[in-house]
Amino acid sequence: MSGTLPVPLPWLSCSLILRHIHIGGDKPLPNLHGRGVPQDKAAAALWFRKAAEQGDPGAQFQLAAMYCIGEGVVRNLEEAVKWYRYAAEQGDRYAQYNLAVMVLKGQGAPPDEAAAFYWCSAAAEQGLAEAELQLGDLYRAGRGVGTDLAIATAWYEKAAEQGHAEAVVRLRGIARGTG
Repeated sequence: MSGTLPVPLPWLSCSLILRHIHIGGDKPLPNLHGRGVPQDKAAAALWFRKAAEQGDPGAQFQLAAMYCIGEGVVRNLEEAVKWYRYAAEQGDRYAQYNLAVMVLKGQGAPPDEAAAFYWCSAAAEQGLAEAELQLGDLYRAGRGVGTDLAIATAWYEKAAEQGHAEAVVRLRGIARGTG
């Protein structure tokens, strides 16, 4: 392979996996989703920031996601990378994966294949199927790590075991000699 990767998740312009968390007496989520109160994404962002600044990795992740897509805050990919990194350093696998994809693509930070490999590995080791697929792609293309089709295949198999359809496609391509 010539060092290029298939696009792992073409619909992801900012590498975003959303999840729901509860912080500070459940204040940010009603504001974010408009449950029982008028929807106010800016207020939700303020509550997430308060919790994020206190070191809560779930709030750090959510604040990063909001910066990534410009929801409740002005879109700022550098801030997204900063908050994903804080959460990633605390072991949040979703933040690790999102950070990996952002630095791989050069979104909010200079492109860095070695850092992308590091964070993707951390998320994949925690069983995140999207990270397992991406890690297989990195091994297959030799980005941030030496090319190794056997290791790539093993990561694709892990993702496929979790039902990741694109991992199955990659495995079929490898079996046919086209992937």
